[in-house]
Amino acid sequence: MLTVSEDFKNACLLYPVRTELDICAIGAGENNSDLHIYNSNIVSESMKIEQSICDEADIKFGGAVSSSFEIDVFGVPDLTGKRITVTITQSVAIPLYPNMAYPGENIYPGRKVLSEGFKVFTGNVFSCKFNKNHITRKIVAYDDLYWIGNVNCAEWYDSVHRQSVETPYTMVENLRKALCRKYGIVEQYPDDVLPTDNIYIEKADGKITVNEVLRCICEMSGVFCFLNGDGKLEYHTISENENSTNIQKPSTESYNFNYSDCSYEEYQRQLAGMYHRAQDGTVNWFGWDNPSSPEMYFLEDNQIVDAYGGYTSWSEQIGREDDGVQIWQKIYNNLNFAPYRPMTLKTPCRLWVQLGDKITFKVHSYEMNGDLLTSTEKEITSYVLSRRITGIQALNDEFTANAENVKYTERDYEE
Repeated sequence: MLTVSEDFKNACLLYPVRTELDICAIGAGENNSDLHIYNSNIVSESMKIEQSICDEADIKFGGAVSSSFEIDVFGVPDLTGKRITVTITQSVAIPLYPNMAYPGENIYPGRKVLSEGFKVFTGNVFSCKFNKNHITRKIVAYDDLYWIGNVNCAEWYDSVHRQSVETPYTMVENLRKALCRKYGIVEQYPDDVLPTDNIYIEKADGKITVNEVLRCICEMSGVFCFLNGDGKLEYHTISENENSTNIQKPSTESYNFNYSDCSYEEYQRQLAGMYHRAQDGTVNWFGWDNPSSPEMYFLEDNQIVDAYGGYTSWSEQIGREDDGVQIWQKIYNNLNFAPYRPMTLKTPCRLWVQLGDKITFKVHSYEMNGDLLTSTEKEITSYVLSRRITGIQALNDEFTANAENVKYTERDYEE
């Protein structure tokens, strides 16, 4: 969750919000200067931003999902290939006491203006084609994970293992940092240590892409990664101890930032540990439940972990102590999040809510008891695993979290 003032949050719940866009195209102006596109050159409500750390049917750690940005503009040149940053500034005017003097430019007569800026996207323009009216252009852009994500890095991956030590092993942290250096990825928190950073891994065979390396490393640790609005790599857990954002239902006193529509499942998703079947068929697992439990996290199609030849190597690695704590316990702590409900929630946009944040919202269920209609209130807890931002002045956010009802899964993971 981004840090903004409580005064700004509270004001957004009560008063109309003004949204200003600044699309900065690097080097697209005269003499290679930066070109700025503001609201006056943007088609009303045409913006769409899509972000995700998990867009699959069930929870899948790793992330490394690219983000996209679309908008219609006019009076601008073809920006195909240009690097852009998108900043949204929201302003809200709150009333002051009656008859207060007008002391400065940031205070309107009778009202004080609060503003917050949010950088929401950094990437390269994929296309900037004229629409059918031949007046407006549609800008379509993707972040760096789109452009480098599907690059086959198997040759580089092999060289890292050969250069690091004389054996076919290398440490996860060395591989992660080498990948970022090779492909120009800047980590937002470079000092953050993933639970599996100190594990030595074997070399996976065959084709492996940049996104696959990132996804596999993060999945091993029970975390997600994605590129933030600055275009930098962040690592996120979904934590039981995280403070949640409460999203209220609309009331007659509120203008904005309350949810307008929602759907949710009756079941909840939680995990009891992590499970992996080695190439020789042996089951590796840890947690507080039987490995055949449907609430185990099944570590499948992970080329890095699958490279282990048998039970012993992986078991010994996660059984080692790191800073006095066994590595498997550190990973399990990341799996031990609050049970969440699969849901879709639409709300006027709260830009301080980020991917991976925990949210709560209250719903009412109704039933007839004889001739009496009774209402029961319940609180829904979930996480933002995917989001879609649309509009400009009517800025809307759609939060999504997917999960399967694993208790009815027919797959058998017994040895």
